[in-house]
Amino acid sequence: MNRLFVTRTDSGHERFNYSESIGNAAAAAISNIYHVPADRTASRNATTFAFLILYDGLANGLKEFWPDIRRKVFHKNTP
Repeated sequence: MNRLFVTRTDSGHERFNYSESIGNAAAAAISNIYHVPADRTASRNATTFAFLILYDGLANGLKEFWPDIRRKVFHKNTP
């Protein structure tokens, strides 16, 4: 979850993950275009932004732990 907000630079230092935040904010704003003007609110944008951050966090966790889940649940060894 930490990598959603903090990332490492090429030199190994940590900094705020601008690309994740700005990219998700832009995606939320663009998706707002498809709603009728009465529904284009800041709270809808904030909710969409939060959902995108949550979705990315869950996807990152699944990518990280999928080999363990596959081995334990499906009783298959990774190649």
